[in-house]
Amino acid sequence: MYGTLVNIQNKVSKDKLVALNYDCILVIDTEGLLSVQKTDEPYDKKLILFCLAVSHLVIVNVDGEIIEPVKICVVLCTQALQYLGETRVRRPTVHFVLNKRFHLNEEYCKSLVECVQKTLTENNLNNEINLKTENFHVLSQAFNYKPFINLNGECKVSSTVEAFVTNVQKLCQHFIDISSDVIRETGDIFCVPNNWIVFANRVLQTIKKHPDLTYFQEVFERNQYNKIREDIRNDFDQYLSPAVARFLLEKEKQNDSDHIKQSFKIEYNRMLRLLEDKLKEHCDNHEATDNIRTRSLKFMEVQMISIFRSWEVSAVMNSERCKRDEIVTEIDSKLRQKANSITHKNCLLDRQAASEMFELEFDNLVAQIKDRFKSEIVWTTSIEMVSHLCDVLNTDALPSGDNFLAYVPFLKTLDPVPDHPIFINDCLSKICAECVTRASKLVPLVPHSLDIARTISAKEIEQRYTYLDTDQLSTIFVEFNANTNQTRQFFRKDARQRYSELFQKHWTTIVKLSTCFEMLTTSIEKCLRSKNSDEPFTEITFIQEIIGEVNKIIQEFNNELNVFNFCLSKQFRSSLYICTVISAALYYYNRQKTHFLDVIKGVHENKDKSIEKFIPWVILVENDDERVAINIITELSQVLCQSFESQGKEIMKSQIDKETKTVSRFTIIKELDGEVYNARNDWLMRYVLNPQDLIIERFKQKWAKIKATTDEKLKPIVNTTSEKLIEIFGVIKTINTISQEQGGHSLSLVEDLFEPLTDQGNYQLTDKKFCMAKLFHHYLIGEQVSTEISTRNSLSYTVNDRWKTLVDNFPKLSEEIKHTFRSLENAFETATISYFGLFLDKILSEQTKTAQALSSQMSSFIAETYRDIYEHLLNQIQGCAASCPCCKRICDVDHHLELTCPIGQGENRHRCQFGHQIRGMGGIYHKFTGEASIAWCEIIKDEGQVIISEKMPQTWKAFKNANPDWDFGDPRTRENLTPPYVYMWKQIGEQLCEHYKNGMKFVEKNSPLPINHFIFMLDHSGSMNEEINILRRSTAGSAAPQGNKVANDSSEINRTPWRCLLRAVKGFLDIRIRQASFDDQITVILFGERAVLIYNRQKLTEIDIGQLNIPMKICGETTNFSAAFQMVIKTLEEVNKNPERNRYQQTLIFMTDGEPQVYPQKELQQLCDYRPG
Repeated sequence: MYGTLVNIQNKVSKDKLVALNYDCILVIDTEGLLSVQKTDEPYDKKLILFCLAVSHLVIVNVDGEIIEPVKICVVLCTQALQYLGETRVRRPTVHFVLNKRFHLNEEYCKSLVECVQKTLTENNLNNEINLKTENFHVLSQAFNYKPFINLNGECKVSSTVEAFVTNVQKLCQHFIDISSDVIRETGDIFCVPNNWIVFANRVLQTIKKHPDLTYFQEVFERNQYNKIREDIRNDFDQYLSPAVARFLLEKEKQNDSDHIKQSFKIEYNRMLRLLEDKLKEHCDNHEATDNIRTRSLKFMEVQMISIFRSWEVSAVMNSERCKRDEIVTEIDSKLRQKANSITHKNCLLDRQAASEMFELEFDNLVAQIKDRFKSEIVWTTSIEMVSHLCDVLNTDALPSGDNFLAYVPFLKTLDPVPDHPIFINDCLSKICAECVTRASKLVPLVPHSLDIARTISAKEIEQRYTYLDTDQLSTIFVEFNANTNQTRQFFRKDARQRYSELFQKHWTTIVKLSTCFEMLTTSIEKCLRSKNSDEPFTEITFIQEIIGEVNKIIQEFNNELNVFNFCLSKQFRSSLYICTVISAALYYYNRQKTHFLDVIKGVHENKDKSIEKFIPWVILVENDDERVAINIITELSQVLCQSFESQGKEIMKSQIDKETKTVSRFTIIKELDGEVYNARNDWLMRYVLNPQDLIIERFKQKWAKIKATTDEKLKPIVNTTSEKLIEIFGVIKTINTISQEQGGHSLSLVEDLFEPLTDQGNYQLTDKKFCMAKLFHHYLIGEQVSTEISTRNSLSYTVNDRWKTLVDNFPKLSEEIKHTFRSLENAFETATISYFGLFLDKILSEQTKTAQALSSQMSSFIAETYRDIYEHLLNQIQGCAASCPCCKRICDVDHHLELTCPIGQGENRHRCQFGHQIRGMGGIYHKFTGEASIAWCEIIKDEGQVIISEKMPQTWKAFKNANPDWDFGDPRTRENLTPPYVYMWKQIGEQLCEHYKNGMKFVEKNSPLPINHFIFMLDHSGSMNEEINILRRSTAGSAAPQGNKVANDSSEINRTPWRCLLRAVKGFLDIRIRQASFDDQITVILFGERAVLIYNRQKLTEIDIGQLNIPMKICGETTNFSAAFQMVIKTLEEVNKNPERNRYQQTLIFMTDGEPQVYPQKELQQLCDYRPG
């Protein structure tokens, strides 16, 4: 790229009576488009987009004719201007020059224009660039070629075509002549070369950082891509729903982590193939290009990776939980094995010995189980799970996994007692302290490239900071300025550079590193409290949330450091991410530790039941029919309840899944916006001041309806479960009646039914009781009546035909009842029945109590499940707590829908999707007029001034850069929205002004802001241009300090008052620029013997200090105040004729070393009589 300034002030055509108000045109010549050497279409698009964004006038020089690729590139880049998101030239003018045309066919050129214009109009892009019919130009060949006859035409002589040179000169003159029109069309911002370079570099970096701006190859592709993305999300709702996730988790709950990872990889590939086929259908339906097909597939794959990683982590956690839940079953199994190993000795044991044996075995088993919880392994696994989730998020400062694992030895110290729980808040505080200690050894700050135009005001030093010690700042800088010698040096050097050096020297006392980690810990603690759901999707959204918090703190910290030309180093940002990751790992560690302790606690609580099971296995017992009956009925109740819970949970989850979109934050806000026009003023006030309350109220209303619908769907399951219990008791009652009638209640029934198959020396009195329980269970599960039966100690007995006779009369059982009793196999395996009739009577006596207990269990399960779902949904509804830093409207984005970015980054930035509200509704008003601001974020211009609270004024562009986690919208997008804020403001604007109590005045239209007109009267006489040793003058009468290096700097010491004056003027202008006072108008009058008007009401950004440094002889060596004040009066008279004169607030800045020839009494009196304003 080549650039040059072309002086055009002396080349204006003679018919121009008024000279141009600028001196030069900056011409930028780029390399050619579609070059054979480079053959890089994306690069060509970037080049075109860059030129359109930074140029007032773009000339496209085409060889021959406009080929289709050039037209497409220009149209695509015109579309990309809408998405650039940067300050740019508004509606640049575009001209095409067709070179090497042998025939100047105007009709052909017109057809080319219409072709390009038609494409722009069809895609609503005709207002993005200024392309008219007359913007096409034709040039002939530049050279004639005449061959040498005597060389057989192998050599040619070339000569310039005079018509070509003439036409080129005319065309150049044409571009100069129309430059004023172009400036009027595009605006005259970016006209100072140095400022333009900064602006152009910013645009270039944006284009390089966002390759998607120039990704599309056809103008319609962007809309295609957006539609296909929506189709992909709908497919995800169908094929990757929460129900699918729950199915996969249930399927993998018995497997280890390696098997789970492999299984999910297989499932991912299977689902990817399925969704690829669906994507192909969508692309075919939209007639998508290959480019869009590739991009859509990439988007889908990235989203799927996030989803499956979240599911995978949930599956691993669920698997570990299931393994811990099986501990109770495992203890029972091992106790049974112990009992079986000593069965042949059971006649030698009494109850005390059996109890002692149980205690010893139980304690050994519990000790073995406790030893399974390895703190180091659990910490490592937890960190790896969090890192696994973080990998899918775009976080450049996130360190590698080894950096996290290095904290494991420290993390183990957080859990010194294996049998006791850990306390999250205490652990977070210790993690915070450890991270602060390690971070203190790092270099936390790095300097920005120095911006010499940037000044630091006392107000910036004294404002309240969060991460900087304001008192230390004030103390250090005040003490610094209190030293006279340093103050002199300070004002000679660049202010900001001196402040930056001072800041770097004292940063250890200024920067509050611990505060940064403490605020991060507080935010993480809040996230942990709100994480109350184990749903598969919540794992990735949890990580998004905490990464979003650390990004927010880094952004706020950098905004404060930026004042002093610093930002956080990558090392320090990495330490914040480490703190975040190990804090999230603490959450997963605590979940596993808490569940493990709960299981151990449950084992101890069930100890009495376990010993009651164990005793009959190893000693002879008396009639125990009542206890056995109660145990079996209790187990039966649990089986029925578990069956209900499985069905009920599926129904509840399925119903909630259907209603998810109706209870989303997005949907509720949309509904509330639609109700504004029929609402009372008190409701409107609540919606503006406390929108979250109304959102939650609406959610509760929706929840009540969802709950009522779900209750209706649960009723059949509740009734079916209760009826099944009644049916079972009915069967038992029938069996009891038949048994009584057929002699089954005989006290000798059990003794008579069984006979040893052979003479077995190990025959026990209790064997027949075990056989009776086993025989009855066979009937209940539908097995055929056998003639032989074996005990658990492998002894066999024959069964008397009397039992078959009884069973033949018993009722036939349904398959459901048989299935239910199959689940009671373990209960019957250890049971004994001494007296069959007594056993049945005891069961029937428990009917009422069991029915009540089952009903209570089902009700408790429903209530608890509702509570978990409600809290999970409420957490999503409450959603993002952020509000727009400009208009104070709440963020209305469902961040959990975007799974590839942390909250506040990329496509997951905060935004007001339904439009930003009128700023006055958030209490924002104009400081100068006191009027409420009627603007909204989308329409504020980048150079517009923004003042939030008591902070320094800044440009809207700077404000957006300071808040990169927010998307402040686009005026073009706003046009398609119909937000109700104008109506609301008219209805309750006055009430809001009274509510804020900040003096804000209600208006429906803002008055034009005042224009500050600064009139500089600068003495440029001879005395102001004499070189004087300023330092010597300032230290006259006192010894110069030793070792003062500045004393040897002649360029600093021997400075003229005029040079100091120019420096002061520049400092003033810099401060006004820093305060974003771009509506300022500047008049500069230089005077000596004569007065010279250099600038007359020029914009602040158009003032070039170099233009003031004219030769002294132009003003004259003597000092004539009257000439200067006469020109001031003339300037004020011109202002007085301006229709907007009442907006002007005029300030005279008179700077001189005095000693005029005549005191300007007359002129001063005229100024005293001048119209105030």
